[in-house]
Amino acid sequence: MKKTFFFSALVIAGTLILANTNKSATVRDGFVNGTPEIKSISALAFGSDGILFVGDSKSATVFAIDTKDVQKMEKSTAVDVKKIDQKIATALGTEVQNITVMDLVVNPLSKKVYCAVQLADGTPALLRVEGDNISAVNLKDVRYSSVALVNAPAEDAKDQRGRPLRGMSISDMGFFDGKVMVSGLSNQEFSSTFRVIPFPFTKPHYTRNHIKSRKLLQSPGTRILKTNSILSTHRHQHPSTQYSTPSRFLRADA
Repeated sequence: MKKTFFFSALVIAGTLILANTNKSATVRDGFVNGTPEIKSISALAFGSDGILFVGDSKSATVFAIDTKDVQKMEKSTAVDVKKIDQKIATALGTEVQNITVMDLVVNPLSKKVYCAVQLADGTPALLRVEGDNISAVNLKDVRYSSVALVNAPAEDAKDQRGRPLRGMSISDMGFFDGKVMVSGLSNQEFSSTFRVIPFPFTKPHYTRNHIKSRKLLQSPGTRILKTNSILSTHRHQHPSTQYSTPSRFLRADA
């Protein structure tokens, strides 16, 4: 009887370990070791298991970075950093007037804050905020994967006022139900676009009809992604899919 119980417990434990291992491996399918060529950071979003998504408008690419920041913090504490802009500038060795904070996002596991900053010369920086401590996130020799956006504005495209459009190819991002959701501009007639990209990025493309996509976007407990106009629906032989919606607000996970 004792042997049977011990064997059963061993099988269950082994199954749980294998399941967790497979889950971790699946999330990181397609990842490589190296230094991602990130030209800008327009938006950030966290996925599962410490994966940070970085939206790079200049290269019209979404990067998935393995932060290895997976130590779970059950209870979060309030973050109130006085004069954070000055502290960010100091951490980057520059003056406050030379930085622009592009986005802030919280790792749901560790509760640490990640901050995207752009310097006056266009150089992007990714920082981690832990209490009063602000430090640069290492992006050299990391595990990562990436996917290029389809139909992104050309690098030299400009609007009627002469403003470059490529920098607005990604305006916001979210992650929900295994999908990266990206709002921004495209090179289509109705330029405001919402893309849904299955993750990992190795998965094949898919399409959804208008009703199902709206049901997905309006799931409860989500945050709002802003877009500018009614969109047309497009299909692509690509891991990303563009959706249409009659609303000015599209939802993705918090």
